[in-house]
Amino acid sequence: MTGTTISVIWNISEFSKEAAEEGPQFVNPAGFPGTTINAPSSQVSIRFNIKGCNTTISTGYTAGLDSLKYALDFIKLGRLKAALVAGVEALSFQNFVGFYNLGFLAGINVEELSCPFDKRRNGIILGEGSC
Repeated sequence: MTGTTISVIWNISEFSKEAAEEGPQFVNPAGFPGTTINAPSSQVSIRFNIKGCNTTISTGYTAGLDSLKYALDFIKLGRLKAALVAGVEALSFQNFVGFYNLGFLAGINVEELSCPFDKRRNGIILGEGSC
């Protein structure tokens, strides 16, 4: 089970750009699976031959925690004995521009901070990673 917000936006952008520039008949169909929100989870399952429940939770900033809770619920209900849970995000130009245009990014002045529990907080600092 994987939690993500918009980890595949770069893949979607590149696939769409190729279709727009070259025409849909010239797009490599092998690129499409990487454009779906469940691509990271699916690729891990394929690579390591993992069978069973495979899902992606995309709930925004809490997606990693939500996927952990989802897996725990399945274990408690007896639907799973164990679960591999991950959180993943990939930083891209498209993500940065999107968050910038929404006004979500923290400023760079001393008075502007990215401190979630501080009164002076004013935004987020984007990063990428997985856990």
